[in-house]
Amino acid sequence: MVGGKRRPSGRGRIARRIRRGLESASRSFGIAESTGQNKSKDIRDALRMGPLSPDWTLPSRLADNPMVWMLQVNGLTIDIRHAPLELQRVAYEKGLIPFIPAEQPEKPE
Repeated sequence: MVGGKRRPSGRGRIARRIRRGLESASRSFGIAESTGQNKSKDIRDALRMGPLSPDWTLPSRLADNPMVWMLQVNGLTIDIRHAPLELQRVAYEKGLIPFIPAEQPEKPE
């Protein structure tokens, strides 16, 4: 608490910063905020963007995106990171995954 008031969490501060950016952008373009939000959604839909879309994930964050590693094997969806090394190699050779998880060094926590 700061001055008797609870400080917003990091997520709350980020959300407010984004909100202010949307308000500012809407004012700059001379449109209503709701119009800007609707156009933003149209763009996301047209580009098929989602929160965990592998195509829109930064290369440095691919290892942390669970959707990158979900593959169907014999009709069953699996996390390829937990599959045998041979299966990971086949998936990599087919271009289904960006690298072979079993051959990457462990990253410190």
